[in-house]
Amino acid sequence: MGIPTSAGFSLRLEITDGSGGMYQVDAEIYTNANPQDDAGNPTGFVVGETYDPDNFDAPIYASYEYVDTESGERTTDFTQLVEPFTVLEATDSDGNAVDNVSPEPNINQTSDVSKLEEELAQIREEKRRLQEEAQESTPGGAGAGFFGGGGPNTGVIAAVLGGGGVVYALFTQGDS
Repeated sequence: MGIPTSAGFSLRLEITDGSGGMYQVDAEIYTNANPQDDAGNPTGFVVGETYDPDNFDAPIYASYEYVDTESGERTTDFTQLVEPFTVLEATDSDGNAVDNVSPEPNINQTSDVSKLEEELAQIREEKRRLQEEAQESTPGGAGAGFFGGGGPNTGVIAAVLGGGGVVYALFTQGDS
């Protein structure tokens, strides 16, 4: 049970906001949507393809990081994609380019509440550490390096960890 995710991959998406502004973000997708080819075969989300969430029955959520233009701070967001988006790049956990990504269910489930609380505390601590590290490694001011291609992308890691807490909350809402 749960929402399948692309968290095992790094994705660069071009997303559109409600005002028509286009942004490139490093993101993870959370969805039960399953893109298919014309013959009905599952393809996953293919690099170079544009997807309209209206064409799927299941909602498509994304966890991503961006630089707030007003504060200059790195911020993460978890939102439902409602406008078309394009998959620009995808890499696997080893950094190898891949042609498509199929979100997979997270199978790390437990009914041990104390274990879940411990894991969430570790995720919060790692998120805090990564955010501090990202702030320290951005000497050029707001947004320096976010849209560049160099170095490990701690923003992606922070977005995954932030999205993990939201996904946990989504999974446990009906379990009381």
